[in-house]
Amino acid sequence: MVSLVICVVVFQIGLFQAQELYREWPNSQPMVQSLLTQLQPGKSRILTEESEVPLYYLQDKVASSQLTSLNWFEYTDKAGHYATGEEAYKAALSEGYFDVVELHFGANTILANALKDSLNENSLYGPKPVAVLPYTNRFGSGFFYIWRKR
Repeated sequence: MVSLVICVVVFQIGLFQAQELYREWPNSQPMVQSLLTQLQPGKSRILTEESEVPLYYLQDKVASSQLTSLNWFEYTDKAGHYATGEEAYKAALSEGYFDVVELHFGANTILANALKDSLNENSLYGPKPVAVLPYTNRFGSGFFYIWRKR
């Protein structure tokens, strides 16, 4: 009897912890579906805040080489100027390198904010995103923003 009670208690604790961990991540299904409508499978270059999520759900439509995250980027512009980091992202956006861009202001909020301003001011992508999709998670609510090169 004691072992049954211990098993039930351990199960309840594990269930609670699993539910809390699950709620830390927003539901990415609407974002993935929106990305799918904006890209050309096998061709589009996608800048996404976290490339792992779209790659997982779109693995039969896109290759990992088509996805760029906000973790690291280097770019050589048409004039031959080499850049890394924020400067590289902005140069690539100004030349229309990415076909689709997704931001949701998670772990790289400072960089995402700088790129959002560049996207909205850039006639290739702006003045507004093509989709603004709400989400909620354990920490609150936010939006997935998706831009497409025009």
